[in-house]
Parts: sequence; C-alpha cells; structure tokens
Amino acid sequence: MSLEAKSAEIPSPTPLGWHNSLPHLVALSENSVTIPLSPYRTKTRALWAQGMNKIGALLFLVGLTIAAVLSVMIFWPDQEARPFAMSLGVKERLQGLACPLIITPRDNAEVTVKVRNTHDRPTSLRFLSSISEGTAGLLREDTQQIDLDPGETDTLAWPIAIEDAAYDRIVMARVQRYSRPPFAAGDQSCGVLVINAAQVTGKQIVTGIAVVATLLTGVGIALWLRHAWPLDSRDRGTARVGAAMLLLVLLSILLGVLQQPYFALIVLLGAGVFVFSLIERTLMRT
Repeated sequence: MSLEAKSAEIPSPTPLGWHNSLPHLVALSENSVTIPLSPYRTKTRALWAQGMNKIGALLFLVGLTIAAVLSVMIFWPDQEARPFAMSLGVKERLQGLACPLIITPRDNAEVTVKVRNTHDRPTSLRFLSSISEGTAGLLREDTQQIDLDPGETDTLAWPIAIEDAAYDRIVMARVQRYSRPPFAAGDQSCGVLVINAAQVTGKQIVTGIAVVATLLTGVGIALWLRHAWPLDSRDRGTARVGAAMLLLVLLSILLGVLQQPYFALIVLLGAGVFVFSLIERTLMRT
C-alpha cells in the first residue's frame, strides 16, 4: 500500500465538541483530535451524579423532618393545655400572653402577659393565673391587679419551673382577665414543654434544632441542584414539591409560635402529603 493511501485513512481532526457518531468522544482543544472517553468512565460519572442527587434529596428530607419535629414541640404543648382550668362563659381571647417554648432545669422561666390601656381614662385590671402543679388536676392560683393610665403598657409575670409540669412533660398555664368596663373578660392558655437537660437552656435547644434543620436542608438543596442542573421538566416538578413542603413546615412553625395549634397541625399534615411524591421523584428514581 502506498504512503498516499495510508495517509488517506488517517481521520482528520474533528471540531471542538462531541463527535456526531460517537458520543463518548471528547475534544481536548480546538486544534486537537478527539480522544475516546471510556464508556465505563462515562457511566461512573452518571452514577456518581445520580448518587449525589439522592444524597442531597435525603439530607433535605432529614432537615425538613427535624424542622417538623420542632413544629410539633412548639404547638403540641399548647394543644394539651387548651382545656386546662378553662373558664366557662369567657369568649374573648386574652392578648399579650407569652410563654417559653421549652424549659429545662437551667431556666428561670416566667409566664407573662403584656397589658395596655387603649382607652382615654385610667383603669384598674385584675388578672388570675392558674398554673399546673405536677398534674393537670392540681393547680396554684394567683391574682394580680394593675393600674394603668391612658396609653400606658405594663407586664405581669408568674414564675414557672420544671416541677410544675403535668406528668413531667408540660407546664400548663392559663391567665384570665376579669371584666372591667370597657374591658371585657378574657383568657388564654399556653403549654410549655419540659426537657430534663441540665446542661442547656430551653432557648439553646430550640436554637440548636433550628440550626441543624437549616443546615441539613440548605446543604441538601445545594447538593441536589448541583447534580441535577440544568433542570428538566421532571426536576422542575421535584423542585416545586420540595419548595411547597419547605414553606408548609415553616408556616406550621410560625402558627405554633402564634399559639394556633389546630392550624399548625393541619398545615404540617399538608406538608406530609408531599413526602411520598418527593421520595418517588428522587430517592426511588433510577
């Protein structure tokens, strides 16, 4: 065979990019020939991306689950305390009541109510507090009176401790305002979760749970996006499901803080509906 014939059999360099007939070929530079990339190596990269995608989705679900647990820890005590020392005939909700979310032996905790005289003349208001003492059937009561000038605001407080917890789990409290025209009678209850952890405070527990949930959720989102980008139609649907779950869990936490346990539970159950869809779209995807 002549030299000219042998030269004709040598393929010419291909343009930069993937070869038309061999998708596993890749060009190193604009002036170089295509170099074959092993199909095994291509498959390995695809499996790696798929695995990291699933890990990201798993971290997101774990972080969201921890956030959901925090939501339950917030609204469940309030739900348990609703029937405690209930006042018959009092329909108006007392505004300004505040209770800690969680207390431990290290906390010097209080149940407080912020009172404001919104009328144009001085007034004197009486408040009755009822706090559990070891069980929901035992309670201690205390009455306080407060004098307020027009527009004046003041705060009443009653101390609580882990020893007050009913069944060693929840401190139940209710504060009632006696009727004094133009102020109508009103009351409101709250529950405080007790955790017997002497090394930390309740605020530190809440903060720690929130930080861990945020980190896991954030890392999961970043990892999933890194290995799913650019998003196809299925991935965009998965992103919408995840966003809906995240928003519903955050709304549930907010409703719990606002002492709306019924709505918090409903919203949290709504978030749970999306769990199976997200699992099917990510962890079960092959």
